[in-house]
Amino acid sequence: MPDEFLTVYVYEVAELLKMNAQTIRNWIDQGKLPAVRVGPRRVRIKQADLDRFLKAGEIVEAPAEPERDEEHTAVFDAAAKGPEAVLAALADHEPEESRALLDDVISDLVVELNRALDGGGDLYGLDGAEFLQRHGALWAAKLRNS
Repeated sequence: MPDEFLTVYVYEVAELLKMNAQTIRNWIDQGKLPAVRVGPRRVRIKQADLDRFLKAGEIVEAPAEPERDEEHTAVFDAAAKGPEAVLAALADHEPEESRALLDDVISDLVVELNRALDGGGDLYGLDGAEFLQRHGALWAAKLRNS
């Protein structure tokens, strides 16, 4: 398969650029980074488009406080109560949408953790134990939702 047809996930671009996944989604929504929609909440970025974007040298500052929409916030907040609360927060979504949303929230947490380890993130204002507890609850919900 030619490289131009290889696709990457939003969270992979976010990790590569050490940015929040929501920033990458904003670029896609603004037309700065071409992407292919493969479902109501899922997008993929062609490797060739990503390479062109990076070669062009587009530099956009990441927001100081990562942006999260209401669905992300609801799932993230539910994680404080455990995996069952996360699954309840996802109950109104189709199974594929709930898995995609859960993946997005988890990838955002991973990016934020990496930013904090590099001295640039604040773990969404939580202490390390609370942040990791929510991360663990999200992963437990993901395993139960598979």
